Amino acid sequence: MSFDCRRSSSQKPDMDAFKITIVDEEFNRRMEAVIDSVAALHDEEPQRRKSVTVVKRCSQSQIRSPMPPLPYPPRHRINNAWRKTPPIPKLKVCTKPGIVQLTWDDGMGVASYQLYAPLDGYELFECILNGSVDNAKWEKLTYILASAPNQNQRVPITCKLTKKARGIEYYFAVRGVDVHERRGPCAVVYVRF
Repeated sequence: MSFDCRRSSSQKPDMDAFKITIVDEEFNRRMEAVIDSVAALHDEEPQRRKSVTVVKRCSQSQIRSPMPPLPYPPRHRINNAWRKTPPIPKLKVCTKPGIVQLTWDDGMGVASYQLYAPLDGYELFECILNGSVDNAKWEKLTYILASAPNQNQRVPITCKLTKKARGIEYYFAVRGVDVHERRGPCAVVYVRF
């Protein structure tokens, strides 16, 4: 088995990746034997081919730290007459030096508003990873009231977080809370400055 490691020139300039080509001679010998036996069954001349190369991509950037378990939703009352709990919000992130801007909507389509209980608000959580993951915990930053639907569509919510330090990893999570105080699943984004 031989290895060849080189920077890929076919990649986009913003992607920093290496290609590792692995040529396995034993695999190539076995494949040639299979091709010969199949060609013999069909009374044909075997077609010779080039050796097989397996390509793997290895990112040169640092791997992100594992995320600690998400905040567990508290127990809530159950009533079969109530509609569904809130869906996962559609969360987007935009970063500038020291600033994180989170934008999300309720994750409901126009046709699905009647399936879910009315939203009361959103819980916003932050997890700061500065070194060890064992010390990382989710902190509830705030509770944001949901806007009233305008013709069965809500206006996306934007939250700007400032004074974020360089070299530190952040996870942000948002989940919906309905009028019955039931929590939906979290939408999570990762940011590193």
